[in-house]
This record gives sequence, C-alpha cells and structure tokens, in this order.
Amino acid sequence: MKKNTGTITYAALTAALMLSLCACAGKPAETSAAAAPTGEAETTAAETTAAAPETTVTEASAAVSGTTEAAGETTAETAEAFAVELSNGMKLSIPEKYKDLLVIDTPDNSPEGVLISVSEKASIEAAAKTSSETDGAGWLFGISCITEDALHDRLCYDMSGEEVFAKDEDGGFYMFLHPTDVQWDLNTGSDAYMELYDAGEDIAKELVAVDGTFVYGGGMKGEELYGEVLAKHVDAISEEWDLAKLAEENMSPMYYSMSLDGRGDLFDRIGYAYADINGDGVDELMIGEITEDDRKGIIYDLYTMAGRVPVHALSGTGKDRFYAGENSLIFNEYTDGKDVQGLRIYDLLENEGGLYPQLELKTDTYENESQPWFVNYEIGNDETWEALTEEDWNMFQENFGTHQRFDYTPLALVRDEVEEFRSHDVYRDLYRNADAFEETAYVITHTNPDADSIGSAIAYAYLLNQLGIDAKPVTAGEIHEDIAYTLDVFGVETPEVMESAAEGEYILIDHS
Repeated sequence: MKKNTGTITYAALTAALMLSLCACAGKPAETSAAAAPTGEAETTAAETTAAAPETTVTEASAAVSGTTEAAGETTAETAEAFAVELSNGMKLSIPEKYKDLLVIDTPDNSPEGVLISVSEKASIEAAAKTSSETDGAGWLFGISCITEDALHDRLCYDMSGEEVFAKDEDGGFYMFLHPTDVQWDLNTGSDAYMELYDAGEDIAKELVAVDGTFVYGGGMKGEELYGEVLAKHVDAISEEWDLAKLAEENMSPMYYSMSLDGRGDLFDRIGYAYADINGDGVDELMIGEITEDDRKGIIYDLYTMAGRVPVHALSGTGKDRFYAGENSLIFNEYTDGKDVQGLRIYDLLENEGGLYPQLELKTDTYENESQPWFVNYEIGNDETWEALTEEDWNMFQENFGTHQRFDYTPLALVRDEVEEFRSHDVYRDLYRNADAFEETAYVITHTNPDADSIGSAIAYAYLLNQLGIDAKPVTAGEIHEDIAYTLDVFGVETPEVMESAAEGEYILIDHS
C-alpha cells in the first residue's frame, strides 16, 4: 500500500476546522513504528562488518566535516566534539575518552543502508598480526537507517535482544546493532573490549538530528503501548466486575476477592509497572498488588506485545503466585497443602505472549521428609519427578536468580486519564486496520455537500494520510459557491466531484 506523501498546510487545516470539523489527529506513538525482522537485522549486522574499518574517530570527524587534517592529528574542533555527522543529517557524539580506542566506518565506505559501524582498534590490530583476515574483528556496534515506507507491514518490536530501534520525526527508523556472540571472541579481544561493548548503547542514545528530533526507543515503552489495557482494569474496578466477568476478560480473580475484604480503595491497592521481561527491547505490563511484604512484585496479570497489539500472557492469585525473574524468566510459586511448596519456571516468549516451560522444583515432606527436594523437567507430568540432594537444590535456586520486586504505580493515578485515552480509540483502530485499504480510499460527502460535510471529508482524509492510509477527499455533488470561496481564501484545494462510485474504496462522511 503506497503511502500518500502529500501534506496539508496549517491554513488548510484551519479551513477544515472553520468548516465545522470535529476530528483532529496525531499519529499514535505505539502504532507508528516498524522494524526489520530478526533475520534481516542479522544480515545488516553481518554486512556492517564486511569491510575492515579504516577510519579513527578523529579521522571520521575530519572526513565527514570536510576538513583535511592528517590522520591522527587532533584539531580543536574534533577534540571538542568528536562528533560523526551522518549523511542524513544525524550526528553521533563519541565520548572523548574513547577517541583513540575506536575505529569508525562512515557512510562513504559502509554497505548500503549502514550509516556507521564502530569497532575497537586494538582488536583489529591484533587480528592483523595473526591473520590476513580482519573482517569483523573488534566490531562493537552499528547504526542503520530504514524508512517507514519500506517497513509498513513490520513491527518495531520484532527484534532480537541485540537490537534497539528509535524513530525520527520523518518516520525513519534508526537501528542500533550489537554483534552476536559468534561475531567476537572474548578470549582474543582486548581487556577494554567489553567496556566499549557495554558503552555502545549509551553512545547510540546520544544520536541526535541536526534538523529535527530523535526519540530513542520510540514505540517500545509501556506508556505508549498499554493504554487500553489499563483502561480495562480501571473499568473492572470501577464497575466491580464479578468472577464470571473477570474470567471472560482473561483477568485475575484477585480484583474481585480484594474488593470483598474491605481493606481500602482498590485503586490505591492495585498498581502497574513496565519492564522488558523477555529481552526483546519492548516493555511488558505487569498488574499486581502494592505491598512491601514478601509478596512484593507479585503479578496478577501480565501483558506483552504480539502482532502489534497487547496480549494477555498470564493471570495469578494469592496462592498461585507469579513473579518476573531475570533473563526472560517467569516464576510461578504454588502450594499443595501444608507439605508441598512448588516453583514452576517458564520463559516469556518474544512476540507471542506464551510461556515456554523449563522445569519445576518442589519440596515435598509428605513424599520424603528427610530428603524432600525434587525436580521435574516436564511441567504438569506427575510421573517424571526426580529426587535431588540439598546441594543440587541450592544450585538450582542460585542459577535461576531472584525475583524482580516492582514498585507498582497505583491505578488511582491513571483513573482520570482513561476517558482521554478512549477518545483516541478510533485512531488506534484505524491504524491497525490500515492494511485493509488496498488502494486509494475516497472520503466522500453526501449528494448536497454543506460546510460541515466538506470540512469533515478534508480533515478526515488528512488524518488517514497521517496514519499511512492513502486517502483523498471528494464530494458526491457540486460545492456551493460560498464554500468554494472559503476554501480558496485559506488555500485549500477544492475536492473533486465523484459522479460514479463503481470502482474504488469509499468512506462515507456525514451520512445517516
């Protein structure tokens, strides 16, 4: 689907508003981003390392800015900024302490689409001494640019944990790439390599637009993604949903149970938190009880992103408790009578919303009081439990790490924002259904178009274009001369009259 690249001036919008329009729009942050699939991103990373970098930070700054200083000679200008300006007007600032440690490949000698590639100088020199092959040696990170049009059907969060995306105001996506494990060997790298590797993302965050704006991680943060989910939880509490309604909506029964205990306003007792649990670069949403006891961080409902929308991943209760762990782990603690304490361990899958079972641990004094430790590698199969020693039990506990203890934000703080969020539902739904329009969508008035009908068609077509839908305002009848005069005064193109609707896709405006 081709995106309409035309724009409407401020005067045009003013005219539309003067014509009694009640629609206005801005592109929702959570649905405006798109990105390359993991496989393609890995190809880009490999291409980035295809040629051994030959430019130091100082040389890159000089080359890109057009100066002619000799290699290794530091001028006042480069010493002050150490900024690499990219061909599209973006600028990357390198900390001064790294200036003699890095080698930079700039747009002039990078593969197509790769704006910058940064490697460690010592690793390249070490590779050159032991082998004639230096391709990819010491590679730290790269930054690529992809346009929104090229990624219309892709997702900003369809990525591996090695990639970070950000979006500029013109719809371009800047992809930060770390090398995969197979692209570097810690046994051959220098002592400084890991410090530089870890600093890569912080350096990428300093990427700025010379003539525009740049948002690091745009379209990946929880506050941009889960407004409708929070609104549903506000409804559940406000309307006192019963167990049947909560089950119908795939929500924890704890909200009903807590409403019966009379211990205060649920909006102050239930809270939310955002965190990237599965390591895909995009936040998950956790809803849980606000407490400071050993249950802190308990998750009653967890949501993740899949297919461009929030999906429900799990629900827990006070006795069947879920917590987030480290490295994409989800812990499920349960009890089975006074003798059995269990822990199921899952992985939270990327871009799916499902849980992948790893193993289950339990202490069962009823089964064996002197050695009550057991492990099960087939969660749910009671025939596959294996006995453990206390030493092995402790090893498992240590290997899986600790719980994440979220400081939940009370739902009371978002209660007042729900109505404002709901006013944008129509725009969010339009964007999600953008692919339904396979050709130009004609926004058409009725057969006797008056001011509000024409104004609505003009501004609604503008909104659709901002959402990536190729749209055009038209009328089903001749425009009155006073309306034509108003459009002319404000410099707005008069919509053409459509005499037939035999072909094409149409959106009706101001029709009963």
